[in-house]
Amino acid sequence: MPASVMGLQPAPAKMFHTKSRTGCQLCRARRVKCNEAKPSCSHCARHRIPCLYDRNRETFASNKRSTDGPFGTFPAGSTKVAEVPSPRNGSDGPPESKARRTLELRLLHQYMSKTGPAIAIDDHSRSAWCELVPLWSFRSEALQYAMYSVAALHIAKADAFKDPIMIDAHQTYLEMALREHTTIFKEAWTLASDGEESIAAQWIRGLPIALDTDARLGEDKRRGFLHLLRRKQSDELTEPWDKGIQEAYEHTLSYIGGIWIAVNNHEATGDICRRLVVFPMLAPPRFLDLVEELRPRALVILMHYFALLSLLRDFWYIGDGGEREVYAIKATLVDEWLDFVSWPLEIMKTKLSSPYR
Repeated sequence: MPASVMGLQPAPAKMFHTKSRTGCQLCRARRVKCNEAKPSCSHCARHRIPCLYDRNRETFASNKRSTDGPFGTFPAGSTKVAEVPSPRNGSDGPPESKARRTLELRLLHQYMSKTGPAIAIDDHSRSAWCELVPLWSFRSEALQYAMYSVAALHIAKADAFKDPIMIDAHQTYLEMALREHTTIFKEAWTLASDGEESIAAQWIRGLPIALDTDARLGEDKRRGFLHLLRRKQSDELTEPWDKGIQEAYEHTLSYIGGIWIAVNNHEATGDICRRLVVFPMLAPPRFLDLVEELRPRALVILMHYFALLSLLRDFWYIGDGGEREVYAIKATLVDEWLDFVSWPLEIMKTKLSSPYR
């Protein structure tokens, strides 16, 4: 799903600014610049959510002074891992050193003991995430760096994003992973592209929900959401509408409705999570276009998806993302569409527990 879809705003021109290290928790977690206004920064005020400052400049400066040298030197007995410099500006990454080896060993242990099991959504996928990914990473630097990045992010989140070293490690290894992925797939994509026999296409088709058209598009799946398709006279005068748009809305609601049926039938949490996670790949392209155009009906339907995603807040890599998106969409709607937000707000009062945290 494009970034503009998830953020609900057209992507602005890239601005090269320094991310605030002393901003509020949300801005640091999202890695965006915080204006540090009190009692609420501009981002939190716009989304109407609590704004929490848990780091002041004096404390942060003191913590930074406790390190020495390019990788940092910590007092004896410290459990912190030395900071690895970022590979920005075209560098090949931090140089080989004891500090880097120690950090990567810690991140590997973190991934195999905690992060991998937490990513697994059921017992069937547990061995793949916990055993195969570390094994395959020995043959792929892209996968290895991605594994380190996710492990560092997991540690940072568990510490409420108070550890600047792990935040920096996450960003450093993410950049390294993306650089390697770009190199690998730049040529591969020109060969595979949208080919029906490409691995990506086969992977999508291999998902049961992707193969079962009725499970995704069946009319019976959207019966509980037909009110989202009804058009008033004012809509008929102002809202773009044709067969393609109608089918995009219907198919999206069938998919969302199928997930809601699975929740009510108490199906396995892992199966529900899988269907929610692959939604961006299976959603009708026309629906995604309508979201990018900020069409109110598309945003309301997307709000229902994020409300269901919020049921999985116990999965650490989902957290409160669904809830934040619901409130962000609500803030963009005009009054006539606010009648449709009661169901998403009600759904967010419950949750599905993750067996692996």
